[in-house]
Amino acid sequence: MSATQTIPVTSDHAPGVSRRDAVLGLMGQPGQPEPKLAKRTGTPRMRALGLAAIWALLLCLGGLACGTWGLIAILAGLTTTSWYEPAIVVVGVFGLALAAAAFPLAERKLVPWLLLGGSTVTLVAGFVLTASAT
Repeated sequence: MSATQTIPVTSDHAPGVSRRDAVLGLMGQPGQPEPKLAKRTGTPRMRALGLAAIWALLLCLGGLACGTWGLIAILAGLTTTSWYEPAIVVVGVFGLALAAAAFPLAERKLVPWLLLGGSTVTLVAGFVLTASAT
């Protein structure tokens, strides 16, 4: 028996499904919609990975600008509020964690985009905090 022959493993699998796919569970059940957060079979598409990398680069540049603005404001004594420093650190670390978590989960369909979107929201919140503190 060769490795390319198709043999159903059990009676609940459709005929013609390769034994490897049936054993590994790579075959979806017919008539069931695929969940939005489901794991893709195979590697992430290069276009999606490239777009995620560009989005993360823009977030990095925006975070660098926001952090530089905040640092200059702190060193120059322009911030009179005591809540600004811990708040901007927490918002920045949380946004960074969201953006960093998007790449190991790039094989998912929707999760990396949600994480990068959440990181964008934290970047906007950082700019709002910095603008309101100065």
